[in-house]
Amino acid sequence: MRSLPSRRSDGHALTDPSDAPDAAPTRRSTARAAARAASRRRVLRGGAHGVVLLALVLGTAAYAGAGATRQAEAEAAPSPAVLADVLPDALRAEALLPEAASRSQARTAIVRTVLVSVDGQTHELTTDAGTVEEVLAEAGVVVNADDDLSHDLTDPVAAGSTISIARVTYADVTERTEIPFATTEKRDATLPSGEREVETAGVPGVQTVAYRVHLVDGVEASREEVLRSAVEPVAEVVRVGTKPASTSASTGGSGTRAPGPVYEGDPRSIGRSMVAARGWGEDQWVCLDRLFTRESNWNPYAQNSSSGAYGIPQALPGSKMGTVASDWRTNPATQITWGLNYIAGRYGTPCGAWSHSQSTGWY
Repeated sequence: MRSLPSRRSDGHALTDPSDAPDAAPTRRSTARAAARAASRRRVLRGGAHGVVLLALVLGTAAYAGAGATRQAEAEAAPSPAVLADVLPDALRAEALLPEAASRSQARTAIVRTVLVSVDGQTHELTTDAGTVEEVLAEAGVVVNADDDLSHDLTDPVAAGSTISIARVTYADVTERTEIPFATTEKRDATLPSGEREVETAGVPGVQTVAYRVHLVDGVEASREEVLRSAVEPVAEVVRVGTKPASTSASTGGSGTRAPGPVYEGDPRSIGRSMVAARGWGEDQWVCLDRLFTRESNWNPYAQNSSSGAYGIPQALPGSKMGTVASDWRTNPATQITWGLNYIAGRYGTPCGAWSHSQSTGWY
């Protein structure tokens, strides 16, 4: 029969020494059971949440010095190889080791053939580059800031695609256009009727336009006007005579007009001799020849049916050549003399008269 525990004077029971051996085993058994239950819970959680558990295990190891309990859990945690065995198939790929992932990426590298079109040439390139920028770098193609690309630099490269680069440049171009001058006429009663005299020489104006030209592969694509300016022309002022021609010009008191100079040869030969006699050079003769060929083809009887101009110089009216001699209708020398006098007084030289005729159609 087991004796009852003794009581202290305060009414509490005293510990029976015989109870101590049985109490210790009971506490150890309880701790072991709790550890086994915790281990089972960890394994069960690992099957459904392997990735999360792996992170917790690694985190626990980092804080191993925080306490004996955490250290025990870290040591009892399953290895990544064990986790790979117990994880579901959907999560197993995420638990692969870094080396295995690198080998997988190497096996997925794709070699492609692409075309690069630049600077008027097309190059075929076999490459495993992934983006347009990498392909161009591999091909040694430098892309300038203004160039037009068919793809963005970050675009992925597709097999058989063509990457085109259009070189864009700019140029400054200036164009000048002549502005013709106008001609005004003034009636002048001091000049013989029909005679014309330049009072103010005309000067053409100039219009200047500057453009910024956009070039694509050296070909103009567009242009933008950046500046426009103009120098206005100076109008030519011509005096037109209205005084009636004299009918009594004479060399003396006889009251008859003197005959004109006499030259031998055809009208062109006479004209050449007269040009030389005035001290003009061969260049002036060439200008006079062109001028009178245009006016009458050196025909002393040529007459303009609409205006009435007459003779080799096409005097208007022809009667004004009577100031030289009375035989102005038939004598080439008389007509040429009048023509040279008219040219010298109005234009200075035959070349001056020819230049004016070129720009206006008359002299």
